[in-house]
Amino acid sequence: MMDGPLKPNTLLDSAPILLTLPEVDNLLAMPAGLFCTSGAELLSLKVEDAALAIAERRVLPSAITCLASDGRQGMGHRPRRSRPAAPGRAP
Repeated sequence: MMDGPLKPNTLLDSAPILLTLPEVDNLLAMPAGLFCTSGAELLSLKVEDAALAIAERRVLPSAITCLASDGRQGMGHRPRRSRPAAPGRAP
């Protein structure tokens, strides 16, 4: 049994708290930044004054159960592109 300074979470347990969120889960690091979830919220985080702060918050209709990335973008993420409206359809 590992214990004391050799236990697996020693560095994590001794790290400073940079941001407190209720029900925080699903941490994801990508080139675009750091993301996490809290219930049905998807949060984009930024470094601000030697701490973390919420840069953007999106609320989904139900709890988010996982986040994934291929190293370039998050799963399910599609960059918005402006497309011309089809004839007879509103833009």
